[in-house]
Amino acid sequence: KVYTYTTLDKKQTFNIEVVLEMVEHTYADSYTTDKEATCTEAGSKSKHCKTDGCDSKTAVTEIPALGHDYDVWKKGVDPTSKQGGTLTRTCKRSNCNEVDTFNLPALNKTDYTITRVEPTANKKGKYIFKYNKDNQEFTYEVEFTVTDEGEYTDDGENWGTPHN
Repeated sequence: KVYTYTTLDKKQTFNIEVVLEMVEHTYADSYTTDKEATCTEAGSKSKHCKTDGCDSKTAVTEIPALGHDYDVWKKGVDPTSKQGGTLTRTCKRSNCNEVDTFNLPALNKTDYTITRVEPTANKKGKYIFKYNKDNQEFTYEVEFTVTDEGEYTDDGENWGTPHN
């Protein structure tokens, strides 16, 4: 195509011929990751033009967010008979420090499986509380002393009348 231009003072006119060539892109057969997906954000991949200096891409595809890959639950704060505790787990993926926290109920006979270990002449008795979370078992032990008034834990909680 030929374009005709005139100078501002209208003393000269000149023609410019513009020749446009259609360049066909040749794209790579395999994808290149343009943005890595993270636990919470999607990434992207595409096929890049093989011509040096060309930034053209085709077949741009979203890579879904990965989601967190948590390690196993670990004890955080131990529960007592008066207040709940916590379990925590951390995402294992690099560059992610996400911590998931699960609130345990206070030690009780409903939420925990309890085993009673009788006191002996040399040892206090103890209750063993077991809690299951995602097929992991967590054990908490509470020692008790038997008196004429009842069974008392080390934190002063009365757990009932003495067993003979």
